[in-house]
Amino acid sequence: MSIPRTLVFVLILVTLTAHALAGTVRFVKHVGGPPGTGSTWADPTTLGAALSSAAAGDEIQNSQTV
Repeated sequence: MSIPRTLVFVLILVTLTAHALAGTVRFVKHVGGPPGTGSTWADPTTLGAALSSAAAGDEIQNSQTV
């Protein structure tokens, strides 16, 4: 029994787009030195920079509450 080509195509498409749908996590710290890229806690950015570069589905993690 073979798998229909349409099913194979759909499974490949879902697999390839699943990563693209995942949002980026941006890390924010309110105090400290110059802002970084926001890609890790070791290189946090400012809240303003994270908000201006955020897109739908992104997550902003804050190191302290205001």
